[in-house]
Amino acid sequence: MGFKILNEDDESFDVDSDFEDVEPEVNIPVQNHLRIKTNYVDPAKLEVDMGQWAALVKVAKAEGKPHPQIPRYTAECIILIANNMSHKFSYQNYSYLDEMIDDAIEDCCMYLHNYNPDAPTRTGKPNPFSYITRFVIQAFNNRITLEKRQDYYKNKSVEFLDQDLLDSEELTGLSGEEGDRAIAQMIGDMCDRARKYEQSEEARRQRDREKDKSKQKALEDKQPNLFKFMN
Repeated sequence: MGFKILNEDDESFDVDSDFEDVEPEVNIPVQNHLRIKTNYVDPAKLEVDMGQWAALVKVAKAEGKPHPQIPRYTAECIILIANNMSHKFSYQNYSYLDEMIDDAIEDCCMYLHNYNPDAPTRTGKPNPFSYITRFVIQAFNNRITLEKRQDYYKNKSVEFLDQDLLDSEELTGLSGEEGDRAIAQMIGDMCDRARKYEQSEEARRQRDREKDKSKQKALEDKQPNLFKFMN
């Protein structure tokens, strides 16, 4: 289905280099289409806050105790980052934006204890802002995938409806030819959306297959003797 399942015990999930250079800034639209960048998260304070909390989590794990409560400032930053991300152009027009934000906050709260301030980064410094941003982006994308698939199921279902159930007056409040045209238009639109989704999914699967082939070829070029032995 295209979801990425988060494993709370997956230590490799600690740092994503793709987001290490993300700066904690928010874009505020103003007149004349100008954008002003304003810091809304103190990265130094967040780093200290999460670093101290990570040490407490480590002690709690060693003693078999529950994880300590997430610090207040860190919790505020999670909410700010999730809400700010929802203002990005690629996300802001979704009707289920509130659900995306809720998912992001929930995922952060569930898996934040895996944060490791000693994990290697490109800058050599801990970057909790990027760590949280990764959870937020992944949660947003998962919700979009889920909602699009649910919409596909609804659109696809019209292909299996009994024609006798398509009473124009009951569905549209219109009767006669006008109602028939309205239903035909509605069904046609739903079928078109279902067909476009199927095409996009097939294109995505094709890209994944090509990516897998590229990875396989890179491994074979790197270790030709190993693959010759396996074959």
